[in-house]
Amino acid sequence: MLAPFLVLDDLTFTIENVGSYNESIVLKFDNSHYQIDCRLDRLIFIYEGSGDTLQNSNGPIKLFMNVLEAYKKLDTFGKIKNILIAHTAINVLEKDPKEILVDFKNKYLNKAVLNFVDSEDIAIILERGNEDYHIKVDFGIYSPKDFVKHSISRFNSEYNLQFKDKFGVMAVCQISEKTKECDFDKFKVIFKESLKIIQKIGYGE
Repeated sequence: MLAPFLVLDDLTFTIENVGSYNESIVLKFDNSHYQIDCRLDRLIFIYEGSGDTLQNSNGPIKLFMNVLEAYKKLDTFGKIKNILIAHTAINVLEKDPKEILVDFKNKYLNKAVLNFVDSEDIAIILERGNEDYHIKVDFGIYSPKDFVKHSISRFNSEYNLQFKDKFGVMAVCQISEKTKECDFDKFKVIFKESLKIIQKIGYGE
């Protein structure tokens, strides 16, 4: 089923967790900075770079949709149940780290919380929705240690390497939706919603 994709330029593939339920074939495109993790029960698309590229129907997301269509043609394919998008954004601030921390506390924390919090590693988690449509936003201080902790540049792209030694703020917006369909239009709607949420709380793309 994946044979037509294995001859693509810039592709390396590996088979992971052989013989287990989590066995997967990972299609990795290092020069284009993305990979598709093909598992028994799901497809996982990981992309590193500007969000603008993901909103192009002929960009990396096109191959993901092609792989999904190949999955759907299998006799053993059941049905699509849900979509989950996790969108990470980092806003680099040219300020002293202590000043970034003070500004963050003053902007997002009230006095009662400030009296309780005594840490430089602060994150806020917001959630809303229901079992059919759920949004979770996790945002806080960003420092060089987060670059490794959150695998910010697993492809060593020039775009993401700019965050390696920087300080600022970071947000991760996750949106999950129960749905029977997954196509580029559906992806774009959810991605734009995540972008809007991230921008609303004062972060970058």
